[in-house]
Amino acid sequence: MRSQLPLTTATDCGLVCAGACSGALLRYGAHTAGKARHMGPATICTLNVIGSIALGGLAGAGAGPRASLLFGTGFCGAFTTFSTFALDAVQLMHAERYAAAAAYVLANNCLSVGGAAVGFAAARKLKPLLGRPWSWK
Repeated sequence: MRSQLPLTTATDCGLVCAGACSGALLRYGAHTAGKARHMGPATICTLNVIGSIALGGLAGAGAGPRASLLFGTGFCGAFTTFSTFALDAVQLMHAERYAAAAAYVLANNCLSVGGAAVGFAAARKLKPLLGRPWSWK
């Protein structure tokens, strides 16, 4: 007997895949450009903060489940990168740049959490003006 995913599950997987593909490609392009300008860790921190603002805004806007899958799980999940952030911190410590590593970890965490809070608050303020543009069911 052949097992098939229900249509809603297949659609949900497609939404996550579409968002993840675009988020990963955008991150790759930005990271490549940042490395060419010798800005590797700063680029990753910037991407994480932008993604946190976007995800906070999505949550603050009261995104529906499908919009959350496409933009939250898919796009923001692939656009931001905790693993590269962690590796950058380890490489800074391995190079005995302890102050830079500590500043990087502190900046990435504080700015990302702060960005999510700003995005959330801004979306909550704008929500009455915009209605529910992200309420896909």
